[in-house]
Amino acid sequence: MESRKAQLGLLDVWYGDQVLNPRTPSLTVESGAFERVFAGVSGKGTTENAIRVTLIIYIAKIGDTQVNLKDSELMAEEIMDILHEDVNLGGLVLSSYVRSIEPGVIRKGASLMRATRISWQGMTKTRII
Repeated sequence: MESRKAQLGLLDVWYGDQVLNPRTPSLTVESGAFERVFAGVSGKGTTENAIRVTLIIYIAKIGDTQVNLKDSELMAEEIMDILHEDVNLGGLVLSSYVRSIEPGVIRKGASLMRATRISWQGMTKTRII
């Protein structure tokens, strides 16, 4: 996302949510759950792993709700398209996809900000013997 921030019109990309976002639009990337299940009879052989990441787009302090909401949704769709350009994430995962896009509002300091949460999931396998 850092390399594509100019294309998306983002001013900042952060790893981890910030207490205060000094500029908008900005994007935070947060690591999420890592889940592992056995992929076979009696659990021998491999596990299937799900890696989840949450991206949060911050557009602006609440002002013209219609404009901010539309801008946030359009940016979320652009980010989804970018994530889907390389579903193997350069060979780091077997496959990946955007699970959901959820528009909403988040309080930052004393301000309400328009935000949209994107949930991404990557899948890998691990051989255990």
